[in-house]
Amino acid sequence: MNCLILTLKTQVIEQFILEQRKKLVLEREREAKGLDELLSQIPIHSAGIRDDKVDSLLKSFVRNKNIKEFQILKSELDNNVLIKVRNYALWSFYNQTANDLIELTLIKHHNVIPTLRKIHDIDFFVKIEEKLIPFDLKITHISDDYFNLFSKGVQENTDGFDDFMPIESDNKSEIEKIKDIYKAHKKRLSLPNMGGLKTNQLIQELKEKEGEPEISKFLAEITDERKNIVISTIENSKILEWWNYKYQGERLFCNNNRFFIFLTYLDKFQDARELKGHINEISEKINELLNNITLDKVNTIQYHYDKEKKYEKDYTVQAMSIVYVNEN
Repeated sequence: MNCLILTLKTQVIEQFILEQRKKLVLEREREAKGLDELLSQIPIHSAGIRDDKVDSLLKSFVRNKNIKEFQILKSELDNNVLIKVRNYALWSFYNQTANDLIELTLIKHHNVIPTLRKIHDIDFFVKIEEKLIPFDLKITHISDDYFNLFSKGVQENTDGFDDFMPIESDNKSEIEKIKDIYKAHKKRLSLPNMGGLKTNQLIQELKEKEGEPEISKFLAEITDERKNIVISTIENSKILEWWNYKYQGERLFCNNNRFFIFLTYLDKFQDARELKGHINEISEKINELLNNITLDKVNTIQYHYDKEKKYEKDYTVQAMSIVYVNEN
């Protein structure tokens, strides 16, 4: 009897939300008008502000006792601090606006039940075979660290809680291979020091020496390996979902159900975050998944978290995802 009452209450709430959805969608569409075009005009630059802490940048500036002249003070402010703040503000606008436009695609779908007010760690519910499953929307590019782990080898874990585990082998990771050839030719080709250079920056330095047969051969091989990892990940995105829970940063740790949208290039090593503005293409992928959604497309993820002592334990969560790949 209690189950029947609960079911009826759920149906009544669901019907009420659906009645309100039209109004919600119209309001969000009005707000979104013209924003997709605006996104295409925003340049994407690295702001260089760690963990979104703008105040840390300002504190570093005002506490710099090495500045003794006004012209140097003005130059540091104009050519460093303000540029970083400007780039950070532009990226924040781009990021939030793209998020809102993608979320609009989701709440318009007939299999999605939107939340009418903010609910912690829940952006919407997906109706799957008469079940309502809550999800938090997470849009992110595929990390270089994931490619490094995958390139060394990952396998299903048959002896432990984690769904997957790294393969113990002498295989070198993607970044190790890149650094090896970089070091081997650094002096002869007058390459800059590697310190602080990311994967895409190392690749770019090597590309400038593509006239060298050995360099050209290596770049073709490592690009093909990256492409194969992307294709394998599309075919089994559960590994990527697991990785994003297992290795998530402790500052924003959360064990919530997630609807992932992963962004990546097929055969480029550059940061894929700018792909977040490809709203139409991402929306097509979302609708393709939701139009024929079934429970077997929702993965149950098991992972052991140990990056922060206070969160260390075994976790189980549900997730599903799309991988948006740009091939240009």
